[in-house]
Amino acid sequence: MSKAELLYQRHLDRLREYSRKDNIPFIDTLRACFSPLEPIPLFAGLLDLAKAEKNLIQRYRADFFELIANSVIEANQSVIEELADKKASDIISKAKKEAARKGGIAKASKLDEPKKRIQQAWASGKFTNRDICAEQEYAGLGFDSYKTARNALKRTPDPFPWEAKGKK
Repeated sequence: MSKAELLYQRHLDRLREYSRKDNIPFIDTLRACFSPLEPIPLFAGLLDLAKAEKNLIQRYRADFFELIANSVIEANQSVIEELADKKASDIISKAKKEAARKGGIAKASKLDEPKKRIQQAWASGKFTNRDICAEQEYAGLGFDSYKTARNALKRTPDPFPWEAKGKK
């Protein structure tokens, strides 16, 4: 049972206790919870007072929770606004992280083709080292910078046959 449900249960227990002290039938106490202008279903046809009481308890429940919520909001408006702002900030932060992650994936996939082509150029064996390969090929293959092209050549195997290996 939630804290709110427990609070409501205690509230009903107090109403029952006060009804007993003042010799008022509990069902009449429940009926008094509603404004005089509010239509209350007539239970005259119901012989089962327990069922009528249960119906009124259910109907009063929403009013009680609204009263509690409004009281809390009025008493702690600034705290609630801070919590709402923090929640909004957390949601925006999460959305930004997700967008950045998707952007990173998109950026990485955008480099897949140039990466394959520079690795093929390196595997051809016509460059003496990876630095020269990246320097000479990066612009023509669609890389934004030499460094990005050079990183694409990290951990690639040496070409075989490597015709340019002994040349300077």
